[in-house]
Amino acid sequence: MLSLDDLDGMTTVELRAAWEDDLGRPPPSRASADWMRSVLAYRIQEWAGPRLSNATKRELERIARAIEKDRGHQPKPTRQLKAGTKLLREWNGVVHEVQVLDDGAEYRSTRFPSLTAVAKEITGAHWSGPRFFGLKTRGKADGR
Repeated sequence: MLSLDDLDGMTTVELRAAWEDDLGRPPPSRASADWMRSVLAYRIQEWAGPRLSNATKRELERIARAIEKDRGHQPKPTRQLKAGTKLLREWNGVVHEVQVLDDGAEYRSTRFPSLTAVAKEITGAHWSGPRFFGLKTRGKADGR
């Protein structure tokens, strides 16, 4: 894979070859070296940047399947908890309090990567965190 530094010294012929390698087709015949360099730089940054999470990919695939079945399908927004939200759950006679963070959750002064990890800590078994805390029932968000 090319780096941004590689692009600076490339000739027009080399940029055209890099374009074809990356995009699988030749660049437009009138493409300038500067324009190809900027497009290739964008692509390098795009590949190096953050990726979609597996959960986001699954959600997008679910929406795509629903639209394929019904072109009039209107996706509903999913519930997103804001940092600072406190969740309470009674389990085996004990009330457990969890605070939602930007990057996970905090339970008993310990940070966890997800509500699912907190649910496992509380129960000792694998649970869907959103389901354990009453945010989802039978695979759907409450109130839908």
